[in-house]
Amino acid sequence: MLLSTIGYTAWSEWHNVYLEHSWAYAPSMPLIAGIGVAPLVQWIVVPVAILITVRRFKP
Repeated sequence: MLLSTIGYTAWSEWHNVYLEHSWAYAPSMPLIAGIGVAPLVQWIVVPVAILITVRRFKP
């Protein structure tokens, strides 16, 4: 699941920034392979936090 969401995010960011020119990164946005770090980190932190929370409070 995590690899799928990261893969989709990377593709979506690349597609919308470089092909569609729907938006652009601010000069201050750190990039990894041309993809913004913030969206990638979001798709790592959020799913992991949800899994930890669900497992912790599972009856």
